[in-house]
Amino acid sequence: VQSAIVRFPKGFREPRHYHTTCGHSIYILKGRIRTPEGVLTPGTFTYAAVNERHGPLVAEEETEFLFYTDGPFDYFIDDK
Repeated sequence: VQSAIVRFPKGFREPRHYHTTCGHSIYILKGRIRTPEGVLTPGTFTYAAVNERHGPLVAEEETEFLFYTDGPFDYFIDDK
């Protein structure tokens, strides 16, 4: 299990991706992140399961969130 506080600057874009060795949770502390499913705002909690494609994510303003994994972290871009 790993945890971190992550900060995205306004305009940061994370591509659609997935993880093969862990699921992960995020809890938004401040800011806004747009996803294909909607906008994540402070107090929002979301979970991505192992192999679940998610993103792209775009920080609409400077954003800070708690990030937790439930296994060893890996990261693969989904370019399909």
